[in-house]
Amino acid sequence: MMVHKAQVFVFGSAGDLECGARRLRKLNAWLHNLLAVRTEQAPSVVTGWLAKDTYFDPAAALLVGLVDEIVEDAGPGPGAALPAPGQLDPGLSNDEKLFHSFLAALGTITVRDKSAFYRAVASWVTYHATSEPGG
Repeated sequence: MMVHKAQVFVFGSAGDLECGARRLRKLNAWLHNLLAVRTEQAPSVVTGWLAKDTYFDPAAALLVGLVDEIVEDAGPGPGAALPAPGQLDPGLSNDEKLFHSFLAALGTITVRDKSAFYRAVASWVTYHATSEPGG
């Protein structure tokens, strides 16, 4: 696991850059607070983590409170394998093919509550996904 400060790319006018900087400062403050509360580490410790790319192996992530438990990967379960990018439905858009490739790269994930996970994913897709004109 790796943590670092949030980063942003902003293109535009001086006002756009200032707005991006304000948002980035807010996001970094939120991230710092979230990690400090979650891990119960001193703010100075979290500041040190975020000052650079800080890597944690599973045991270290558990020790500092970044994770609750370490789960060994059992490999893909039955029917979990996604087709290789070249084997995807040719009717899929490039974005859909990219998304399928991303899912395949994730491999098997373990969640505590599948229903809550599905709701969270559906909520994210509803909020972030847009349709092509006429779609």
